[in-house]
Amino acid sequence: MDEKTAKDVVDFIFESPSPEIGIEFQGGEPLANFPIVKYIIQYSKQKAEEKGKKVKYMLVTNLTMMDESILKYLIKNNVSLCTSFDGPKEVHDKNRRYINGSGTYEDVVYWIDKIKNEYKYPLGALPTITKFSLSHGKDIVDEYAKRGFKSIRIRHMVNAGFANERWSQLGYSAEDFLDFWKSSLDYIIKLNQRDANIVEGVSLIILKNILSSKHQPYTCFSSPCGAALTQLAYDYNGDVFMCDEARSFEIFKLGNVKENCYEDVMTSPATLNIIGLTSGLSSMCDNCVWHPYCGNCLVSSYGQHKTIVPKIPVNRECKIRGGMVKHIFDILTGSEKKSILMKWYNTTEKI
Repeated sequence: MDEKTAKDVVDFIFESPSPEIGIEFQGGEPLANFPIVKYIIQYSKQKAEEKGKKVKYMLVTNLTMMDESILKYLIKNNVSLCTSFDGPKEVHDKNRRYINGSGTYEDVVYWIDKIKNEYKYPLGALPTITKFSLSHGKDIVDEYAKRGFKSIRIRHMVNAGFANERWSQLGYSAEDFLDFWKSSLDYIIKLNQRDANIVEGVSLIILKNILSSKHQPYTCFSSPCGAALTQLAYDYNGDVFMCDEARSFEIFKLGNVKENCYEDVMTSPATLNIIGLTSGLSSMCDNCVWHPYCGNCLVSSYGQHKTIVPKIPVNRECKIRGGMVKHIFDILTGSEKKSILMKWYNTTEKI
C-alpha cells in the first residue's frame, strides 16, 4: 500500500458514523511496510481529533520483522499486539518457515519473551491448527503456559487463502478438529484444577454468548456476524472487503476507497445481501437449536462449496461451531468441569 492509498483508506474509515474507530493492521505481514503503518497511525490520529472520535490500534504480526525501534514506536502509540504462535518448535517450524526453509520459532519466542518480560507489554497470541498440529494438543497448550500466556484460543482453519489452496496437505475434517479441541479443552481444565491459570478462548466466547446479557465483541460467533456490519477490510490497492478473510475471494469485494464513498458501500445491495445471509434467517440456521449462540461464516462456506449460500447439512464450519456450543452446554448441565468454566466466566465478566 502506498501513502496516497493509505490516506484514502483512512478518509473512508472516518466517514463511519461510529464515535469509536478500531484500526487493525494485518497481512501478510504488516511490518513489511512499517512506514505506511506509521503514516496511518499519524494521519488517523489527526482525523480523529478533527472528527471528535476515539481511535485505537491493533497489529497482528508474526514477529519475524520486529526490531527495537519498531517495538518502541508501537508501545509509545498504545498499539495492541497479537502474534501468530503455533506452539512448540516442532509444530511452529513445521507451519511457519522463512523462504530459505529454516524455522522461525527461535526468532518468534525471542520477541515474545522480550515483549512480555523485558518491556512488560501485553501481547496476545493465536495458534493456527493444521493437520500436523492435531497430534500435539498438550504440547501446544504447555508451550503457551511456558511462555506466560493466560489464554489460548484453539481455532480451526478457515477454507480461505493459502489454507484453501493447500487444504489436502493442511486441512482436516470437522470431526477430527472437534476431537482435538475437546481433548485440548479437557487438558486445560485439568491444568486449572491443579491451580494453573490459563483459559481456552473459544470456550469463554461461547460461555459469554450463553450466560451474559452484555454485548460480546467477538462477532464471528454471532448472527449476523460482523462482516460488512462492524468491520471492513482494506486491501493494499484500496479494495474494500466485508472482512479480513474475505480478501481471498473477489465475490466479497464491496467497492474501492478511490471510487466509492462509505455510504454507497454500506448501503449497496451486495452489502445488505451479505448481512442478510450472515443472519442465518435465510438458511437452515434459523431452525437450529444453537442459532442464538452461533453464526455461519460465508467465507468458509464459499471456500468449501463455491457458493455464498451455506449448504448447512454438509457445512464444515457449521459442524464445528455447533459441536463446540453443544459441548459447552454438556459441561454446564452435567459435568464436574463446570466449576472451571464458571470461574473463567465470572473472572472475565467483571472486567
